[in-house]
Amino acid sequence: MSDRMKEQVKNLWKVCFTDSDEFMDMYFSLRYREEINLAIRKNEQVVSALQMIPYPMTFCGQIVNTSYISGACTHPEERNHGFMKKLLIESFRRMHRQKVAFSTLIPAEPWLFDYYNRFGYATVFYYSVCAVPVKKSTPLPTTYQIHSTTGSVEEVYDYFQAKMQERPCCVQHTEADFAVVLADMSLTGGRLYWLSEKHQIKALAFTYQEKGLLQVKELLGNSQEEKDLLLSAIAQENECGSLTVTQPVSEGCSTLKLGMARIIHTQQVLSTWASCHFHTELYIHLEDAQLPSNSGYYQIRKGKCTYSDVKDNATYIEMDIAALTEYILSPLSPYMSLMLN
Repeated sequence: MSDRMKEQVKNLWKVCFTDSDEFMDMYFSLRYREEINLAIRKNEQVVSALQMIPYPMTFCGQIVNTSYISGACTHPEERNHGFMKKLLIESFRRMHRQKVAFSTLIPAEPWLFDYYNRFGYATVFYYSVCAVPVKKSTPLPTTYQIHSTTGSVEEVYDYFQAKMQERPCCVQHTEADFAVVLADMSLTGGRLYWLSEKHQIKALAFTYQEKGLLQVKELLGNSQEEKDLLLSAIAQENECGSLTVTQPVSEGCSTLKLGMARIIHTQQVLSTWASCHFHTELYIHLEDAQLPSNSGYYQIRKGKCTYSDVKDNATYIEMDIAALTEYILSPLSPYMSLMLN
């Protein structure tokens, strides 16, 4: 049954999306697993499906669990019957049982931002795209070396993970997912580059070829000078005078919306948030239409969060789950990258 389900989900994906056969082969080989898949079948055929991919995320000084909605689709002939609504609500229930803090996703089309907002998602992930001119003639100092690969390198992942975890609110990548990212890069002619000095990595860049242009989808480094050295070496090797770099929102660069998040386990999220907002006193009456177990009265005082399903004499702020998600996450400027979107 599992192989049959996988094949049917893959066929549905091919009907609904425009991804290449190579990408689908990679996705269903390396990322798809039956235990993260939800599907609706009609006449023994899958007509709607989604996957819930687990990702860690830095949040308020801790690592919390998130679940990224991937491949959400319904066969064109079976739309407007509520199938995706049913799958999303079931996914929320499963995530809640698994103590997942947040669900995240990247809408495939602009109109889907409004669609997912109806299910409690808020647009909180943004990014900047900067065109970076580089001086190809700048010689690389002799103490540095440039390396590149399309495969996985353990010490590179260790550096990548350490630098990503420096971001205070950022979706992280496990070592297994790091391998998936590299496999995706290789499909587009991209490469992973890094700069080292005395066998120590100093900067790291993920490059993709898109529409004939070289784009850096993630750039990490110990200093801006070392990141610039790496970009210059990449430009020289690829004979281009400028690079486009995707990065967290930056002044002077265009800002674009990327993705959405939804609180799944409210007690967990507010308890974690309260622990790093000791002097904040907040009273919230929450309504969660899709997860009624989240609904109720939350009091945040002295670094603690308490819950009751009965109102007391305190004055509460009325919020739905999307508003609460935005209230909690937006000030933290959450970021995610390399999500194969």
